[in-house]
Amino acid sequence: MMVNKKAKTDFDKNQLMAEIRIEQNISPYVEDESFIHLIDEGIYDINNMSGFRIDYDEDRDARALLKMYVLYRRFARLSEFKEVYAVLTPLYKSGTTMPVYNDGFASILIID
Repeated sequence: MMVNKKAKTDFDKNQLMAEIRIEQNISPYVEDESFIHLIDEGIYDINNMSGFRIDYDEDRDARALLKMYVLYRRFARLSEFKEVYAVLTPLYKSGTTMPVYNDGFASILIID
């Protein structure tokens, strides 16, 4: 779900952080503050790329994209993330949903 970029949306970053820790097998010794910082960066970048303030609780595609942002950012591969996922920006701007195949192990964006 996309809303006006200037409107404030509530979003549970702690829940997302817990999901990322499990999915990306992150050590519990990594501090929460570093994750919150990466999530905040991702929200800012993705919202700016799309032109919308996205509700990451409602929009599961955007939530998955934010998780990927954190993964790429953790390994200092942010430019690669922006190159790989640049195709998503026009889709968000047009309001198009993103078809995704998920086999339980990996999610694949389907581009026709």
